[in-house]
Amino acid sequence: RRMLEKNGACNIDYANVEKRGLRFFSDWFTTVLEVKWRYTFLVFFLSFCFTWVFFALIWWALYAGRKKDDMECIVGVHDFVTALLFSIETQHTIGYGTRSITDECPSGTFILMVQSTIGVMSQCIVTGIVFAKLARPTRRAATVIFSRNAVICEQDGSLSLIFRVGDMRRTQMMGATINAIFIQTRMTVDGDIISYSQKDLPITTLSEDCFFFFAWPIKVMHKITEDSPLWNISAEDLLVADFEIIVVLEAASETTGGGTQVRTSYLPNEIIWGHKLAPLFTKHKDRRSGGSFRIDFSQFDKTEPLETP
Repeated sequence: RRMLEKNGACNIDYANVEKRGLRFFSDWFTTVLEVKWRYTFLVFFLSFCFTWVFFALIWWALYAGRKKDDMECIVGVHDFVTALLFSIETQHTIGYGTRSITDECPSGTFILMVQSTIGVMSQCIVTGIVFAKLARPTRRAATVIFSRNAVICEQDGSLSLIFRVGDMRRTQMMGATINAIFIQTRMTVDGDIISYSQKDLPITTLSEDCFFFFAWPIKVMHKITEDSPLWNISAEDLLVADFEIIVVLEAASETTGGGTQVRTSYLPNEIIWGHKLAPLFTKHKDRRSGGSFRIDFSQFDKTEPLETP
C-alpha cells in the first residue's frame, strides 16, 4: 500500500466529513474544475436548459399569442415551443428574423434586458471554466516523468539514493525545485506511535547544486549520511522495510508562465541496491548542424549492475 501513486495521485479517502457536499458547493468553481469533463458538460448543458426554459415560461405566460388593445408584444410567438425558440434566440443573440419583440410592451423590454444580461454572464462563466480546466497545471505535468525505479549505489565515495527526472518537451521548466520526503511509521521515546511520520531528505543533482537546469533529464541524488533515515537500512533490510519516499517537483512553464507540480513515490521494492541508472546521451551525427546530442528515452528506466558495498 502506498500513500501516493506513481502517477502522483494521492491514495487517500476522506470519510465522515461533516457537511462535505455543502462545503464543496460553497467553492463551486474549484469543484467544477476538479470533476470529470462529462460532468462539467452536463452541468453546463443543464444550466443553459434551465435558463432557456425559465424565460420561455415567462414569455409564454405573459405574451404568447396575446394581444392587449390590439397591440402585439411579441411577433411570431403563439405557443410554448415558439416561446422556447424565442428564448434561445434572445439569450444567444441568434435572431433568425421570424420572432421579435415589439415596442408596445415596456415590461417585455425589461425582461429582454434581464435575459440578455444573464446569457452573457453564463457564457463568460462557461468560457472561463473551460479555459481554466484546459490550462490546469496537471496538463503540463503529463510530460514530466520520473524513472520507474530508484537505485542505491556508491557515488563519490558514499552510498547515495539516485533517481532520474526528465521532461519530454523542448520548452524548459523554469525555476525547478525538487523535494523528497521520507514517510514511515515510527515510535517516539515516550512510546507514542506516529503514523506516517514525515522527514525531509536533502537532495542535490550529481553536480551538488541546488539549482536544476532542466533542459535534459537529470539525476537527483540523496547522500546516505548518518542523519539520513536510510543510514541503518542494508540491502537485506530493504527487502522487508516498510517506508515510502515521496518526490515533489515544482516549476513554472516557459510557455504559459503558470506553476505546475509533479509527484511520484518509491516503495522499498522499487529501490534497487547495487545498480546505477543507464546513460542516456549519445552523439548524433548531423551534417547540417555539425553534430548534436541525442537523448535516448528508451534507456530512461533501465539500470545497470554496479559493485556496491
